[in-house]
Amino acid sequence: MRSTSLFTTLCRVITASLLLTGTMAQATEPPSLTTITLEKPVYFPTSDGENIQIQPGSYQLEPRADGLMVNPADGQPPIPLQGTLRPHDQDLPEPVAASVPGLPAGELSDTHILALLLPGGMTIETDGTYRGIRSRAVTPQEMITDPMKIYLDKPVHFQAPDGSDIVPPIGTYTVEAADQWIRLVPGERHDAILLETTKRTHEGGLDIPVALSLPGAAGEEVDLHYVVLLLPDGNSLQALGTYSGLRPRGLFDFVGKAAQNAGREVNKF
Repeated sequence: MRSTSLFTTLCRVITASLLLTGTMAQATEPPSLTTITLEKPVYFPTSDGENIQIQPGSYQLEPRADGLMVNPADGQPPIPLQGTLRPHDQDLPEPVAASVPGLPAGELSDTHILALLLPGGMTIETDGTYRGIRSRAVTPQEMITDPMKIYLDKPVHFQAPDGSDIVPPIGTYTVEAADQWIRLVPGERHDAILLETTKRTHEGGLDIPVALSLPGAAGEEVDLHYVVLLLPDGNSLQALGTYSGLRPRGLFDFVGKAAQNAGREVNKF
């Protein structure tokens, strides 16, 4: 709940910032949209799991396969940070960076978010603190750096190849292609789960397979969850499940906004 409310606040702040940038565009030339400014020191988790204190100053944000690259404006070495991939609903022609402090009072007061919103509907976000104390446990999803692994944090009803309903246990899985299906392999490498899929194409440009676990977008997709495996040859396998266990007619003909946008964004990393 805390992460959801914080991300909602982030989206509101970013929307307001975009509107402000638009109204000022005729009066002044705006700075780079991927540049942020820190007003005070903030601790962030690095790609190797350590905490690093980033000092006040200007920084340019760039996407990485497993997070954000923070480039100091003074020419110091770039800093790779852990990141989480989330959807957004802004219509952006180019990447936009945001630096969002936590709310002044309450449990979010020690939190600072850096985010890079990408065209197509995905955001890379990293969560820092001013005191350097991780006020919440790092989620398993945030610890994953293997592009072929996902974390399912709640029960999802998928369809097995024989048409039966299957609900993978909550946990971390390696996602593999198994002929025309997706195979979910637990960390213990036993009791693998086969999921029925539809075959799609994407724009290509990948050197390795990339797996995604995506909740459906708001509205008509709210009950949907996608597991997508993007392959280097330009094909992708998409397993579509529901939280409720209900399977509307023609479910596998549905190509959702969340899966389409994610495929486009991963190709750009």
